[in-house]
Amino acid sequence: MNLLSRLAGRMSGLLVVVAACVGGYLLIHYLPSAGPKAIKDASKAAEEEISVTLSPVKARAIRRAVRVVGGLQGQEEVLLSAKVEGRIKRLRHEVGDQVASGEVILEIEDRDYRLLVEEERRALAVDLAKLGIEKPPQGEMELGRVPLVERARRLEENSRAKSERVRRLGGAATREEQQTSETEAQVARSNLDAAYLDARALLASVRQRQALLETREQKLRDTQVMVDPLSPARAAAAGLGAIGRTEKWVVAQRMVSEGELARIGTPLVRVVLDDPLKLQAALPERESNKVRVGQAVEVAVEAWPGRKFAGTVSRVNPTVDPASRTFFVEVQLPNPARDLRAGMFARGEIVVGAGEGALTVPEEALASFAGVVRLFVAEGGRARALEVTMGERGSGPGPVAWVEVVPAKGGRLAAGDMVVASGLARISDGAAIRARGSD
Repeated sequence: MNLLSRLAGRMSGLLVVVAACVGGYLLIHYLPSAGPKAIKDASKAAEEEISVTLSPVKARAIRRAVRVVGGLQGQEEVLLSAKVEGRIKRLRHEVGDQVASGEVILEIEDRDYRLLVEEERRALAVDLAKLGIEKPPQGEMELGRVPLVERARRLEENSRAKSERVRRLGGAATREEQQTSETEAQVARSNLDAAYLDARALLASVRQRQALLETREQKLRDTQVMVDPLSPARAAAAGLGAIGRTEKWVVAQRMVSEGELARIGTPLVRVVLDDPLKLQAALPERESNKVRVGQAVEVAVEAWPGRKFAGTVSRVNPTVDPASRTFFVEVQLPNPARDLRAGMFARGEIVVGAGEGALTVPEEALASFAGVVRLFVAEGGRARALEVTMGERGSGPGPVAWVEVVPAKGGRLAAGDMVVASGLARISDGAAIRARGSD
């Protein structure tokens, strides 16, 4: 038994040595040629693949626009105040009514003003009668034709002729007669000069009463409150004068009632020229090289969802506010149907150009962290991180929202590349991915 046990132990030791030799031979002859690839394959098999949705990068023709927000305002807004004092006699229009330029909106009691006008007309007629004319002269007046002056002139001529006759008589006339004739001639000459002065004073009185009459007539007209027509320059700026349209104002607010006493300066009615309207907005200075007068604008308001109103950039402020680093633009919006109202909040897009072949990706494919925006491009079963800058946004067809992207300097992206559109929180640069589907 002892002999058999010792023989079995030796045989088992021999088997271990043979097995070690065979294994070393195989390791030496086969592992150097297949070892690295086998190790790499084993590592990949051990790495977990992330199931993701892939979407293609699409080239689109997009419209480049600058977005603006602001409140709609009337092209012109006027607060009508009382120019004369008096009781409100009649209200011809209420809030919401449309009135044309020159149309009476309300009336102030005018009886006292009519009496003052009549009184001044009669006083003017008296002075005109003294001058011997019926209407105030337009320019300079020949005072020699005034009856008062003409009478004094005839008396002066008669006295001068009489004095000349007495002087020619010489010694036949007494000294008293000579002195009397000379004195009468001098008095007549002085009376003529005084007559001219009186005529000038009468003429000045006529002109003064004429001006006072015009003032009182103006006050009488001011008892009828109306909105004055725009000047030709303002009408042309509002798009009215060039096509011969009449301004149509809308009564936006009434501050008085019939029977109320209005004093000079009392606000009466606020009227707004609501066709066209204007949208004023502030834009950052970086957009100053894009916005120009005449560019098309699309405006949307909450009252009309899904509807776009066409406008035009009418003014661009040539300066930038140093405090806010913004500049103002004004957009003109035609409003013939009065669908838009002054005071509405509006959002607009100023069309500044068009881009052909812009690269776009689904909005879900973008990840932002610490101000850096990036996406992941699928290449050979792995995700390649790419930093991008966002541009224009849009949607369609369908509910899919897309965003224009511009790769950072040195980045590679082309139309047709597949980008990861789901599971971005689990993905890092170089991560293994498996396509679950594609949009």
